[in-house]
Amino acid sequence: MTIYKVLSDDNYSELFPDVVSMVQKLNNLHEFMDADRNLKPKRPHWAIHEGIVEGKQPLAQISMPHLRQLMLSDAAKTAIGEEISSYGEFLPVTYKGANWHLFNLLNPIEADQESSILNKHEEVESISFKDKDVDGQILWSSPFGNHSEIYCSQRFVDLVESSSLKGVRFQQI
Repeated sequence: MTIYKVLSDDNYSELFPDVVSMVQKLNNLHEFMDADRNLKPKRPHWAIHEGIVEGKQPLAQISMPHLRQLMLSDAAKTAIGEEISSYGEFLPVTYKGANWHLFNLLNPIEADQESSILNKHEEVESISFKDKDVDGQILWSSPFGNHSEIYCSQRFVDLVESSSLKGVRFQQI
């Protein structure tokens, strides 16, 4: 099975959740941070807010603004949302009156420890997965490297490319 790492495409600007604005609206910051650290759903603690854009290039329709998260335009969610919804949750964000969706990936898969390497900064230098663990999967993260990357199958690459979504690129691992 071919596996890819999802990367943001530097040719596009990214929409980020405005964490400061959102945190000000939260009732319980501790529960939100616990959900973030422990790969739990954030929806019970989420506050809709206006996102912020970084960059001057055209705005990406899909991007990776944070660890194990994808930001999708309404059109991107319509195109691929049904296929990926079982792997996480969609959290609402707005930008200039438009609806956007932060996809919080909640599908951890263990790396093959024997053939995966972290560098001295605890960053993933190389990673591999056992076929039996990723067979039939579309999108996942790994506790190896602290969920710092999003990995995907050819199916996800095909979904993004067939929908002509711009903003991410794929690196075969």
